[in-house]
Amino acid sequence: MKLAQGIRELSLRRQTGVLRKGVSGASDVIRGSAKQLAAYDTGALKRSIAKKIKVYKEGDLVMGFVGPDSRYYENGKPIPREAGETPGEYEDRLKNKGKKRPARYAHLVENGVRGIPAQPFIRPAVDNNIAQIEKRLGEACKEAIEREFDTLDQ
Repeated sequence: MKLAQGIRELSLRRQTGVLRKGVSGASDVIRGSAKQLAAYDTGALKRSIAKKIKVYKEGDLVMGFVGPDSRYYENGKPIPREAGETPGEYEDRLKNKGKKRPARYAHLVENGVRGIPAQPFIRPAVDNNIAQIEKRLGEACKEAIEREFDTLDQ
């Protein structure tokens, strides 16, 4: 069975789950490579690299994001949201925590600034692993489809 045909035969909710698994697997490849390639000064940038999988409202778009976690701060742990705190208050508190958050400077490391050369880690993590990303995406989707069809058969 072809992968695309198998996905089309599932309901939208199940399709989204299959794609989410595939995108997550592909994002793992990028995250692992980016961590290896990231410049090392204090190690905060390497430790902050994470993935996030986002499913958009209609369920027909699943995206994976890889980069520094914006909640990461100095000690290597995400800053938790306090009870009753609105998302805006949380963001304001994060902004005021200081400048040692890799999410604030990762783009400068990736692209460089005047007088400081670029030390790219995200773009090469994707470019150098295209075949492995495609393979992982296909394998993860295939496994998820098989699991879905096994569930439907029971």
